[in-house]
Amino acid sequence: MKFLLILPFLVLVAWLWLLSRSVRKLGDELQAAESRLARRFYTLQGRVTEISGTVRELDFERRRNAGLLAVRPEMTLTELHEIHPRVREILTSFGLAGGGCSGPGLDESQTLLDACRARSLDPRTLVSALEGFLRNPDAPVEAQVATTKLYQIRPRSEA
Repeated sequence: MKFLLILPFLVLVAWLWLLSRSVRKLGDELQAAESRLARRFYTLQGRVTEISGTVRELDFERRRNAGLLAVRPEMTLTELHEIHPRVREILTSFGLAGGGCSGPGLDESQTLLDACRARSLDPRTLVSALEGFLRNPDAPVEAQVATTKLYQIRPRSEA
């Protein structure tokens, strides 16, 4: 008689044990599927980044060949950065970089002329370098820091 009372409980325990194994197996399958999906997502994200870069390069070439790109001293630094990612490198090579170790922060809403004045740079030299980049983006652009900083100018000593 006692066995008949315990039998439903044993069946219930066995059924719960089988159910937990099934749930654990489904959890493992879900985790494996999630891992595969994450790998595919990251691969896709990399490809989208590559395509985005290619589109930016093609758009740059289209605008450059159509003569739609020009560098003017009254352009803001933000407008210059939108031309091509390499423009930021060129500006940095001339000392027009953001904050941090490179010096005081740079307000990207200011014009190229104002930024050059603030850093005692000749804007014509920088505009010339940027225009050279627009003419031939593959050519190396050297920062011609032939401009003298104001603090470097000293009066001639009387000899």
